[in-house]
Amino acid sequence: MPKNTIKVVLFLSFWVLYVVGCHTVYEPIKLDKPNTFMYGTTWYDTTILDVIVWHVPKSMAEEIGDEWQPVWRIEATEKIPARGFVVTVGEIPEGFQQIIPKPPDRPALLHGEHYAIAIVVDQWDMSLTRPTVWIAP
Repeated sequence: MPKNTIKVVLFLSFWVLYVVGCHTVYEPIKLDKPNTFMYGTTWYDTTILDVIVWHVPKSMAEEIGDEWQPVWRIEATEKIPARGFVVTVGEIPEGFQQIIPKPPDRPALLHGEHYAIAIVVDQWDMSLTRPTVWIAP
């Protein structure tokens, strides 16, 4: 699949889920370990489907746009409980496979650059967390 097609599909998927009424959205919570995040709620049972990380131009850090470049995406290969889910960008948790970049490559996060992470969960149909933007250490 061409690189631009993947970007468009990811972007449109995000907007459809976000605008059309994905249920309650939560932001991933940034933890003390660099580039590490936890799923933002623990009050209901659901499963993780995907984790997506974008490179975000500094001028776009406050708004979502098609200038966001996907740099890492992992997809669950089995049912992964959302409760207590923690992920470090670039480290593939057990039960996941890497989609972007093509394995065995890892995302190269650049010091001082802006990135955004979202976690897709199976909540009745599909729901996407509101992206959390952070600056790579």
